[in-house]
Amino acid sequence: MKSSTQPYLPYIDGLRAFAVASVVVYHAWPQLLPGGFIGVDVFFVISGFLITRLLAADMRAGDFSYFGFLVRRIRRLAPAAAVCFVAVTVLGAMVFLPDAYEEFGRSLTAASAMFANFYFHGQAGYFSPPAYEMPLLHTWSLAVEDQFYLIWPLLLVSILKFRSRYIPFAIVAGLGVVSFAHAEASLSSDADYAFYMLAPRAWELLIGALLALARPVSLRPVVASGLSVLGMAMIVASTLLLSRQSHFPGLNAAPACIGTALVIVSGLGQRSLGARMLSWRPFVFVGLISYSLYLWHWPLFTFARYYAGRALTDIELSGLVVVSALIAALSWRYVETPFRRPRIRHKNNARAAMASGVAAMALLATSGVIIRELDGVPMRFSGPVGQMFSDMSYGNPMRHQCDGFENISRNDGECNFGRRKADDESYDVALFGDSNADHFTPLIADWARDVGLAGRQATQTQCGPVLGSIRTALPSRITSNCERYHQAAFEFIDNNPGLKLVVLSANWPTYLGAFAPNRVITEGALAMPESNSFDAYMRNLVAFFAERNIMVLIIERIPHYDALPVRCIVHSLENDENTTLCGLERARATSGQNKTLPVFEAIADDYDNVFVIDPTAVLCSTELCLPLKNGVFLYRDGGHLNRAGAVLLRDYFQFPPIGERPE
Repeated sequence: MKSSTQPYLPYIDGLRAFAVASVVVYHAWPQLLPGGFIGVDVFFVISGFLITRLLAADMRAGDFSYFGFLVRRIRRLAPAAAVCFVAVTVLGAMVFLPDAYEEFGRSLTAASAMFANFYFHGQAGYFSPPAYEMPLLHTWSLAVEDQFYLIWPLLLVSILKFRSRYIPFAIVAGLGVVSFAHAEASLSSDADYAFYMLAPRAWELLIGALLALARPVSLRPVVASGLSVLGMAMIVASTLLLSRQSHFPGLNAAPACIGTALVIVSGLGQRSLGARMLSWRPFVFVGLISYSLYLWHWPLFTFARYYAGRALTDIELSGLVVVSALIAALSWRYVETPFRRPRIRHKNNARAAMASGVAAMALLATSGVIIRELDGVPMRFSGPVGQMFSDMSYGNPMRHQCDGFENISRNDGECNFGRRKADDESYDVALFGDSNADHFTPLIADWARDVGLAGRQATQTQCGPVLGSIRTALPSRITSNCERYHQAAFEFIDNNPGLKLVVLSANWPTYLGAFAPNRVITEGALAMPESNSFDAYMRNLVAFFAERNIMVLIIERIPHYDALPVRCIVHSLENDENTTLCGLERARATSGQNKTLPVFEAIADDYDNVFVIDPTAVLCSTELCLPLKNGVFLYRDGGHLNRAGAVLLRDYFQFPPIGERPE
């Protein structure tokens, strides 16, 4: 595991200090440094430079070992991360309620297995409110670097086989251009992908790599100082002028990355003004602890905000910054340094370091799986609070087998609710819609069983029952699934001529956007609506069912919560206080329904076979909505019922009379 020695560059640690300080200040006081998140991009350029500098020296000296490189990375990164993750897991068990702790378990697995960026790309956006319940959200950037460390040495060793210095430089530059173009192109189609993934971020690391591969240039002191001042100005300007609304990354990340490159170049072989300033000992020390500071500050912020249930005061935030720095200093001194520089070196140490690092992260990843599988460990609570969390853990038990277009024509044994249907018989009832229809399955199944009807779930997450339509603002993957779902729904209707009732439900307000007809209409299964409006498509669909003497029950969306008031209700239950104080304003919980419910009621007035149920009348007073009724917590998350909640609402829903179908 021999490695070429490279001269220490203290100003690089000073630059790291600026980067981590930008991120910490942004997370604490975003109004002061609205573009402070650019510190991560500065880190990327620095990492690309230092890693490529080390690798290129080893490769050119014939001392490169991929295994040795990975061992050094594990010694550098794994111990501090493992200690932090263990502490965060323990703190999470003490602070988080089951829903947040279950989500944390998923993120713990992702962060420990180096795919946190993939995980968080599939979750809430980095700048969205749920971020404050994700103590490992910041590990997305560590995952990007880890993935780069795995790939880059193997690629670089091939590139450096060219004897010319220009060809490797040109290849890396070309890769950087491709990555930059990919980032810009991705911003318009999937901005979260561009933010989280290695491919659109690689150009930032490759800027640093280019610096490491470039031939050293001797600059006059005045020129070097000018470049360093210009580079720092570009970075500072980015922290002040960018914001969470900026088109980012891509072109808007370029000034800070180029500025970082200028600062690095200005200090190589000469003492520029910027290098001298950044080499000041306090800056260097903050740079040395920057990795641990980055690891610790965000979890402490999230736990404090979660526990307080409110925005933190400036005094509280200042205290957290100080505590984060103290923990980071201790982590650097007693965790990072001893593991990175073991006193006794032996060839077996490398194997032990690799095995220990992999084992520690595997154990943490497994712990995350256990937390997730135990639904956030609700058994930490007892009594009414424990029962509430137990109810929250269970949704529609049929969802896994029955939701999705691919399941509509199969899994009848699992998806047939109510009366058991014979093989040559038609279903009586079908439930169509998205996940906001799926959660009603236990309720409708309970009713169908009592009245002796054979029912079938036929839902598709993210796809409403506005059959024949495409919501044009959605990603192509979702629109493709919805088209296939609508086709499968019509095939199901054709194959069940005895249908008496269809139940339509969805997160209706999200279907008020721009529409276009899909293949169901263009292939003639459904007539073309009079216009591309929500009202026209719904009337077109109801007319289709009316022609077939099929009753239609439209269930309006349940009230939605940005965040369930679980902590408030837990506090009220534990202290025998009034839970109605935990309600959400009715206008906010039912936002958008004032546009959809009138459409449904107007259609019901025009058709004798159309019925409408509005759960808001049951779940809200004239002013407030509450996710609790008759002592039962009704919700699984902010927009979906749990199984107990769906069954309880059966007593409050009036279903249409189902008798002989009119001829």
